[in-house]
Amino acid sequence: MNKQKRLLIIKGPGFENIIDYVKNLGYEISILSPSNIDEDKIIDEIRSLPPQIRGRIRYGKGKLLPLTRSGHLNYSNTSIMLVYERDKLVDVYPKMLGSKYFSLLDGIRKIQSTETYLYEESLVLLLSQHPELINCSNVVKKHFNIEIGEVDLLLQDNKGEMVLVEVEEIIKDKAVAQIIGLKNKLKQIGISVNRLVLFGFDIERNAISPAKEVGVEIWLLKINRIV
Repeated sequence: MNKQKRLLIIKGPGFENIIDYVKNLGYEISILSPSNIDEDKIIDEIRSLPPQIRGRIRYGKGKLLPLTRSGHLNYSNTSIMLVYERDKLVDVYPKMLGSKYFSLLDGIRKIQSTETYLYEESLVLLLSQHPELINCSNVVKKHFNIEIGEVDLLLQDNKGEMVLVEVEEIIKDKAVAQIIGLKNKLKQIGISVNRLVLFGFDIERNAISPAKEVGVEIWLLKINRIV
């Protein structure tokens, strides 16, 4: 069991659909009825999350989100999942990040897959707003599904060529195979991609050689101290 991270589930509609999933995560889990929570404290915690993490959390446009239009917890319409690390709230579901909706199940899947769910979407948002960081000029598509998975970004570079971008917090060798598979599937549906880009904070050394062999570009976001 991961004792440094825990989940707090506030019961609401859809609770029964996620309980079996969260039990298999290996996290400390608290499941509470709305009558047993400190609503004001939880709302303050949610609002204190960085905007790039919490996204949009107030109900609107038909999406079930943690807060109602009036700013109260929305447990009458949805269950709410809070992710804590060392007793500090680090994430919340459901939510909207940019144009992408993350349900409670999406949050659980993120935790199950890589546990890097906190940062990848913020990198997608950064590139969609500043494609020039990787020598691109505009966004063609963002977050769209094809048969074998979801494409993070499809950009157009300064030469007018299509660029497929996959975002990872830490780039691993399996990401190289994944982006090649996405490229091949896009070709089958009539989308020709000229550049393949993996974008992240860091890379595992065993991913560098495979990327070079198949022509996948690796771009890392770094912060440098100036003074």
